[in-house]
Amino acid sequence: MNKIEILTATKNDLSIILEIQKICFEESALRYNTRDIQPLKQILQEVEKEFNEGIFLKAVCDDKIIGSVRSYQKENTCYINKLIVLPDFQNQGIGRKLMNEIEKKFSVKRFELFTGFKDEKNIAFYQKLGYEIFNTKELSETVSIVFMEKIV
Repeated sequence: MNKIEILTATKNDLSIILEIQKICFEESALRYNTRDIQPLKQILQEVEKEFNEGIFLKAVCDDKIIGSVRSYQKENTCYINKLIVLPDFQNQGIGRKLMNEIEKKFSVKRFELFTGFKDEKNIAFYQKLGYEIFNTKELSETVSIVFMEKIV
């Protein structure tokens, strides 16, 4: 595999990041038997709003964006959202690199994120990075999310 670079995303990257997001969340939609999940319904204007309020990183291989993560800070907590890596590039340490880099961008006491309760692979991944489950919230009859935090 060629060298992976983790870079700060620009506004011009957002449409590609949104495309990758929709590809990555297809698997979750199948797992929950619904396409009615926010990452699949999100539109570019919403992503632009998130971009203006936080930090987006991108993983790049051969000048092609293959992953991303976004976050924002509120008081002493950094909220991490939508860690995505194209399926062909998963399980190669790219998600870990994105998480490590986004955590370096913030001088906070706590990081928080959430993932679907059926996304056992994601939960295990975040636990390896030091995150622990602290809450669960039911969004619908078929979808619940788990909130995870890392105290630093």
